[in-house]
Amino acid sequence: SGMKLKDISSFLNIRSNVASMSIRTLEDNGFIDRGRDREDRRAARVMLTPQGTKLMGDTREEYCELFDNCFPGISQHELSEFFIV
Repeated sequence: SGMKLKDISSFLNIRSNVASMSIRTLEDNGFIDRGRDREDRRAARVMLTPQGTKLMGDTREEYCELFDNCFPGISQHELSEFFIV
C-alpha cells in the first residue's frame, strides 16, 4: 500500500524537501510510483514498482552477503545490538 512521504522523512530523520527530492529521483528512474493517499488527498503515497522491488531484493542480497563476509559468526544478539547503534 506504500508509505506517506511524511512518514519516510520521519523514519529517515531527514527534512521533507530532501525526501521529496530523493523520491523524485527514484520516480524518474522507474523505481517508485507516487500517488495520492486515499484518506488524505493532500498527502503523497509512495509505492515500489516491480523494477524497484527487484532492485531492493538484489541490493538486500548484496548487503547481506557483504555483512556476512565482514562479520562472520556474529550472534543474533550481537546483530541486534549492531543495528541499535
